Amino acid sequence: TPSKRMRILGAELAATSSGAFLVTKPKATHLQICTIPAPAFERIPDELREPDWTVLDRLAPLPLYRRNNLESRCQQLETELADARHYVHAHQAISQGQNAQLIVQNMTMGKLKHALFEKEKGKNGKKGRTVLFPGGLGRHLTSDEVIAQQRALENEKEKEATDKVARQARRAERKAEKERIEEEWKVIRAEHEVKVKAWEERVLALKLEGKRGKDLPNRPKRPPKPKPKESDDENDDDDGRSQHSDGGGE
Repeated sequence: TPSKRMRILGAELAATSSGAFLVTKPKATHLQICTIPAPAFERIPDELREPDWTVLDRLAPLPLYRRNNLESRCQQLETELADARHYVHAHQAISQGQNAQLIVQNMTMGKLKHALFEKEKGKNGKKGRTVLFPGGLGRHLTSDEVIAQQRALENEKEKEATDKVARQARRAERKAEKERIEEEWKVIRAEHEVKVKAWEERVLALKLEGKRGKDLPNRPKRPPKPKPKESDDENDDDDGRSQHSDGGGE
């Protein structure tokens, strides 16, 4: 089926060094696209003789053929039919190759379109360019409205930069807090292992003295793992993801 052939083609392209980028999500580079060869135009080899299709035209009805003429015609038809089979197989092989080239070229065109779109659009649609007058019409650049709009844009950029620094600081604090908790947790587990070992030795000694099970001391419980401090900023997406991951780790 066509879908199965496409899957096979995708698997074969992924296994090559020059065409693997066509079936991957990352953007293609100029050097990768240059590795795609130019289309190859094939033709029927000269060694394959084109069948003589005129043998299909009967000169007379079959009942009028003599035995010798009929045998000769059958032999001629068999020869031409064998040549036609090789001729058709060659055409089919050429057609398959041309279809594969069209598919690869279409995939390459898709990568080019994606790269051009990303270049025109820019990262997240922001490249330091702002449309001051999206509605058109003429404006005075010295008017109060334009100055206020420009100041609002500058304030928004400053706020984004400040928020970015704050997010980086919060991430650094969470990382340090996580490392502190891990170190504290290691100490707690080590102390608990020492207590468990002492308890096992004491239980063994009491059993040797003939103490019954109900008179033996209980196994020491391990303290719970310390939890990180909750963030005051509930609107911080990074904090939400961190708390979710910490909760899943316990």
